[in-house]
Amino acid sequence: EKGDQKIIHVPIDPIQYEFKEEKIEDNLLDYLAKNYMNPNLTLSDLTKEFGINSREISSMIKEITKMSFPKYINFLRIEEAKRILQTNEYQNISEIGYIVGFNSPSNFNRVFKEKEGISPKEFMNNS
Repeated sequence: EKGDQKIIHVPIDPIQYEFKEEKIEDNLLDYLAKNYMNPNLTLSDLTKEFGINSREISSMIKEITKMSFPKYINFLRIEEAKRILQTNEYQNISEIGYIVGFNSPSNFNRVFKEKEGISPKEFMNNS
């Protein structure tokens, strides 16, 4: 019978209907996630993009990630390099360094080894 049906009230979270002001920090991390492969990315690029001085941007990045801007960019690059190395799609390790945003193979090797304790080649061979 239709009379037996119950109407259940489900409260709707009002946040999904209100304009959520995006936090600059979220936009900043999003921007870095999309642009870390650019070998020429600098704090002044972020300053232009967000209209905030580089000191503020630096301290925001440090506060969120617990890393300085260059360290965080290298962290993103190395994480992506590790992902690519595990696919075995590239045999040329220098190429991977360029893909993830390092401007030289020696810099890529140095930073990778510093972060992972082994060279990219050893990492690839162990994957």
